[in-house]
Amino acid sequence: MKKLTLLLSVFLLVACTKVDRPGLKDATPRQRWFPPYAEKMGAALWPDELIEDKDLTGPGGNFEQAWARRADARGKVELMALFNLPEAELAAMSTRNLLLTCYIYPYNGDIWFYDNDYDGVAACLSQFNGWLTLMQRKSAPDELVRLYRELEYPATYDGFYTPLDYTEYNDPTLNFGTLGFLTYVLMTAADYHRFTRDHVRLLAPEVIRKIENLFINQESYTWQGHLRDPFLLGAFLAWHYDDSLSDEDCKTLANFLDPYSIAEETDMVHKPGVPVKKDPESGLWMPDEDAINAAATIIAASMERLK
Repeated sequence: MKKLTLLLSVFLLVACTKVDRPGLKDATPRQRWFPPYAEKMGAALWPDELIEDKDLTGPGGNFEQAWARRADARGKVELMALFNLPEAELAAMSTRNLLLTCYIYPYNGDIWFYDNDYDGVAACLSQFNGWLTLMQRKSAPDELVRLYRELEYPATYDGFYTPLDYTEYNDPTLNFGTLGFLTYVLMTAADYHRFTRDHVRLLAPEVIRKIENLFINQESYTWQGHLRDPFLLGAFLAWHYDDSLSDEDCKTLANFLDPYSIAEETDMVHKPGVPVKKDPESGLWMPDEDAINAAATIIAASMERLK
């Protein structure tokens, strides 16, 4: 996209501008984005009843045996069952180790096989019993924030993965973790109002920092790849936790977050964070850079208020 450098300049200018910080709400009563997609996928995301997990200390799991036997599976249902972990093992895992295990789950990448990313993340979270168990844990939001702050996008985009810097999880042949997918998990937690104001105060400056780092390595990343990830998380945080957004701000962010905000006659894959418009000369649907820039400006100002 031609205006990415301008986008970063505007974002940083706004993010560095002193703004008034109103009282941060735990969550606003605005529209939630994931429930309709979760319902369509039969997924029960972030249930209300939570498990107290402070005394759990069990080690994490791995997928070596399942990976070696994956060719024997007859169909997707059997394949997904093969990669589920024993319930007793999951129940004993510390929430930290459970999250690290979920992070390297080999089929998180299935998110990209769906018409839109919200369908994909709902499907991925519901097909692995590790993610389903994690979402029941009381301290899951704490650990999600902690891991997001620890991980960095590689300086050079060499494919799909953001390796964990932990020996027991760092087998390069089995480390399927992506910071992009983790960002979507945080988006669902925000959407289901699982973050407190303390979580948001930690996440807001991290969103700004990750945007800065990604744009430093802009030639290695694309907007429809990982460049939009922290903007999307920032948009969810702004949408649900910033009560000073104007009606016009909300309209702009809704257009940014809604994968179906565009005309249905397009044959494009619907992606949140990629609003499009029809080019009058070619008649083709193209990313709407003005809409993206407008959303980025709102996100920057909101992150400054929330941090």
